[in-house]
Amino acid sequence: MDMRIGVLDVGSNSAHLDVVDVEAGAPPLPIYALKASTKLGGNIGASGVINNAGAARVVNAVSRTLDTAREMNVAQLYPFATAAIRDAANRDQILDAVEHETGLRLQLLTGEQEGRLTYLAVRHGWAGKPAACSTSISAAAQWNWHSAATPSPISSSRCHWARDG
Repeated sequence: MDMRIGVLDVGSNSAHLDVVDVEAGAPPLPIYALKASTKLGGNIGASGVINNAGAARVVNAVSRTLDTAREMNVAQLYPFATAAIRDAANRDQILDAVEHETGLRLQLLTGEQEGRLTYLAVRHGWAGKPAACSTSISAAAQWNWHSAATPSPISSSRCHWARDG
């Protein structure tokens, strides 16, 4: 194993952590997956605001997945939020709350980036395989490890996991 990475996809139903071992020239090897419930559907009002109960579930789900990432000795973590949080009227408050409570700043993927990652996952045959990572997660892991020359949609100094804390 060259590196153990984790990708955290925080969406409307769950915070989905996939942990993979990666080696240069090889596809990611899934090691562990965890889904922590966010269930935001009933917590987004007509104005697009995620209510306090929904925000608390997001914070709790991210905290739980971070604990697992630490236990799994993840060297680098790529955390991102998808449409439910990206499109929320109070997304900055949600992102700030997660960062305040967990120390982790979620990155936002655009709709185009989500589509690209899903396409890559399907193209590489990762969709629908029980032992494989979820579509977005696997594609993100593969993209970041094997395409260093291609700017990553989730690369940022704030994305990288600090093993110390």
